[in-house]
Amino acid sequence: MWSSDRREVRAFGENLPNEGYLLETKDNLFFFIDVEGKGRGQVLVAHGTAAWSGLWHPMLEAVETEGFRSTAFDMPPFGWSAHPDDTDYSRVRQVERMIALHEALDTRPSFLSEPKFF
Repeated sequence: MWSSDRREVRAFGENLPNEGYLLETKDNLFFFIDVEGKGRGQVLVAHGTAAWSGLWHPMLEAVETEGFRSTAFDMPPFGWSAHPDDTDYSRVRQVERMIALHEALDTRPSFLSEPKFF
């Protein structure tokens, strides 16, 4: 289990979970867990408050079996994504971060969801 007491005391990027990677955007470094599907499109999922992308593993695998690429990311300031220099976490600012994230992806998501829908 990757608890905050281990994560928050280390320099950014140390001890990242093996199943994920960092994606640089014009706005931030986002942590991703990506499961390749068979080309039916992409499902991009965001976690809720005080969570991380690893909570999506069962759903990512289920979506992949249906042929979709499934990707979960950590929304700052939670999980393994970089904490932005600005500390503005308003809805407007978070949407701006997500737009930067979408622009950095090599595919456009077919669906975007968050936990209350699954």
